[in-house]
Amino acid sequence: MIGIEWGADVAANVDLDEFMVFEQNQDRARNFFRGLLFKDVTAGSNDGADPVIAALKSEAKLVREGFTDKRAFDELVRAAEGVPRDAINIAARAALRAAERQISVSDVRAAARAWFQNDKEAALRSRDEAQRLLNWIIDKVIRRARGFLVNQKAAAEPLLLALFDARVLHAVRRGYSAQDEPGERYDVYVIDYGAYVDLIHTKPEPLVTLPSDDVSDADGGCAFGSASLPVHNA
Repeated sequence: MIGIEWGADVAANVDLDEFMVFEQNQDRARNFFRGLLFKDVTAGSNDGADPVIAALKSEAKLVREGFTDKRAFDELVRAAEGVPRDAINIAARAALRAAERQISVSDVRAAARAWFQNDKEAALRSRDEAQRLLNWIIDKVIRRARGFLVNQKAAAEPLLLALFDARVLHAVRRGYSAQDEPGERYDVYVIDYGAYVDLIHTKPEPLVTLPSDDVSDADGGCAFGSASLPVHNA
């Protein structure tokens, strides 16, 4: 899976966004990205040319030696939003920022912000309408919660797909239903970590994934709110 962008490169029925996002299953996400990072760092190191890399005998030691604490590694997993490419690039930027230090939470946040601005937002600069939709989401939605529901009837809207392919939106749950709209199904999207990292520990920080409302999943799960995205006239 390394080198393949889910959503951007591959159409699949199984989204890593949905299964490896930190909020969905913390242990599963930690284990996946710990293994991914270990393989990426130690790839080609069998010759022992780099004694520091050669000394990394386990995934646990990589995290212990490379990060200030468990919270810093968790922040990397959270920032990756289930996307392997993002995890590797954010980790690399954080390591460059940390230099000889262990990677801290602030290093991860700065790296995630830079990766979002230089890679993800940059990909939308030629798409004015998609950029306006992203700005609308940040201004109108993220102040209440970082996630929102989109009716599956709008799932193929070009502007929504543009944001998904640029990895500024992540689909984390599918098939929710509104209690007062039988038969309607919604997908749950969250805004990328890099888009709201500057709001962390500030008053406008989105403290929940979704605002509570009268929408529940098809299996009778907990309730979530919805947002009407201006996908037709963004």
